[in-house]
Amino acid sequence: MTNRQSGAIRTIGNTAAVFLALLGARAAFSDPAPAPAPVVPFVNGPGSTFAQEPRHGAGHAPKLPVGLALMARFDLLPVLRDTRCVQDSSYERSGGNGDAGNYFRKEGNRVTLADIEGPGCIYRFWSANAAGNLRIYFDDEATPTIDCKMPELFEGKVPPFVAPIVGHKSGGWYCFLPMPFQKHCRIEVTDPGDMYYHVEYQLYPGRRDFKTFRTKLDADEQKALDTVLAQWVHLGDSPLPAPDAKQAKLDAKWEGSLAVGQTQRLASLTGAGEVTALHLQITPADRYSLRQTVLRVYWDGAAKPAIEAPVGDFFGAGFGDQRVKALPTAMTDAGGVCYWPMPFGRSARFELANLGRTALASVRFSVEGAKLSRPMANVGYFQAQWRRQTTVQGEHFHILNVTGRGHYVGEHTEMQGAHGISFLEGDEKFTVDADVFPTIYGTGTEDFYTSGWYFDSGPFNLAYHGCVVKDD
Repeated sequence: MTNRQSGAIRTIGNTAAVFLALLGARAAFSDPAPAPAPVVPFVNGPGSTFAQEPRHGAGHAPKLPVGLALMARFDLLPVLRDTRCVQDSSYERSGGNGDAGNYFRKEGNRVTLADIEGPGCIYRFWSANAAGNLRIYFDDEATPTIDCKMPELFEGKVPPFVAPIVGHKSGGWYCFLPMPFQKHCRIEVTDPGDMYYHVEYQLYPGRRDFKTFRTKLDADEQKALDTVLAQWVHLGDSPLPAPDAKQAKLDAKWEGSLAVGQTQRLASLTGAGEVTALHLQITPADRYSLRQTVLRVYWDGAAKPAIEAPVGDFFGAGFGDQRVKALPTAMTDAGGVCYWPMPFGRSARFELANLGRTALASVRFSVEGAKLSRPMANVGYFQAQWRRQTTVQGEHFHILNVTGRGHYVGEHTEMQGAHGISFLEGDEKFTVDADVFPTIYGTGTEDFYTSGWYFDSGPFNLAYHGCVVKDD
């Protein structure tokens, strides 16, 4: 982890091509106009809430569950929200590349990683070199709820922190067990050395209707945890709840071939509905056909596609026909499968364009979902956009630059350089609404993907993160 330039995905002495499939929800189709966000003072400093004012809720978003109860409900992902996502990290405060050992506070051999004013919930906790003794205090308690050697939490030795939602993969120690709190959360480590770390959390201004984290889960929390663990164990299967047997099903299929230069309409759906599964298999399926065959999806008669991406990148395999299974998408022997929930109000149109030089001998396509009597309220359209860029040293690669109401849910990125993989030194930065300093300021590209040390043990994939290909 050396020679980073903050904010740039770059190379040292060469260029890197970056391919991005970006996923998100935007533009609610049955949503009242949001109240203007208040302008709040902002401090040029770390993400912790002592350095910035929480954004006030706009007052019109529905109250969603918090913590495990939300994590278990993948079907709620399209619902728009007014919470704020913040990250505390060890990024170098001066903007350089020394991204370890920078703490919120340091007193002797004890450091503070985060000091957060609630209500809130930690959803992701990561380190590239977990060490020392970890203590986590919630609300006004004098004795920490969690007090253990830091690696033991990630190793699943501290109930209810259990694999695979905690672990150590390809250089990254990670924890995705949510930890909600009402008033306050402070994370301290004794004798950490020069640590790389991220603490990522949501803030819930004005919420008092959820419980502060305790290591002994109640029955509802344990049920939600069991659901999450089942999702992580059965990647490639739908993470959505079983459909209502009384609800009318939505389904459409198309099979055929696709000539060079041909665009084929795969399906046209009318009325309100929600797509819950999309399957697509093309033959041949190689690096070129998967990049040069483009999926386009239009919601509610829009002139421009909400989804426009190469087939391989859309399903998470931008460098060819690799096998990968994540929570929302997978690339299998039967082709690509996508479980992102996609609501629409009046219509949906699916198209496939062959922009390559080889005819597709076979295309197999299907969508599944539910027909609705009326459009869903307070939800966004699912959107996915793709771009490529040869990076320039010292300049940012823009993952997303968009206006309007919505929320970002993730991306799949491919990077290729001529002289090694030092382009992974870039730090991610997220600025949202009235921010004048990034709400999320990371420590390196592989750290952003919850790994570390240039993905030191190679490819892997889990529900929320992974490395599909690492090849010299």
